[in-house]
Amino acid sequence: SMDWQNVFGNKSILHSRVSSTSKSIWEHFFPEIKAPNGFLCHNEDELLEAWNRLNVQSVVLKPINGSGGRGIEYANSLPELKKYIFETPICMEENLNKKYKKLVHYSTCYDGTKFMGKPALQIFDKNNLWIGSRSCKTEWGDRLVVLTNKITKKIRPRGYGGFDFCVADDKDIYILDVNTGRFTGSHYPNLYMRQNHLNGYYVYAT
Repeated sequence: SMDWQNVFGNKSILHSRVSSTSKSIWEHFFPEIKAPNGFLCHNEDELLEAWNRLNVQSVVLKPINGSGGRGIEYANSLPELKKYIFETPICMEENLNKKYKKLVHYSTCYDGTKFMGKPALQIFDKNNLWIGSRSCKTEWGDRLVVLTNKITKKIRPRGYGGFDFCVADDKDIYILDVNTGRFTGSHYPNLYMRQNHLNGYYVYAT
């Protein structure tokens, strides 16, 4: 329903609004699944407040309805942040690339409450835009299947959707994005594999 989509339909559920004292929807439902430290901001004044409260050297600015890396920008200082052109609500997050030495990005897909296909490694270009994925078999993939099933069991989505995760320094799992009510780039190869009764692994590039 549209009510469900309005509540759970984008990455804004990962963070509380900087002007609020309440927990985020994500922290309320899944306190054991970490999101990067961050805030939801609805205007430029909230951006500045979020910067001060995070107190880090670098942040990521993510439009709440963006996908495939589009619209994501970085600010490494307050002067850089003040140059940001605010157009839509965003999530401001700590830049995990500055916190960890190694980040490996994964995506998972679902159809309703059923896990779909295999976890996929995300492939990005030098501008941080998504350009493809490849399915994989790793210890982290197995854990992400468990987490995805746990999430969908709790929020009960309908139709297609997925989640983006990263594994930091081979020890910490973070949820990075929520893609509900739509296909993601990883759905297409998974659907092809399923419809053609293929059980192997794939590489998919846009």
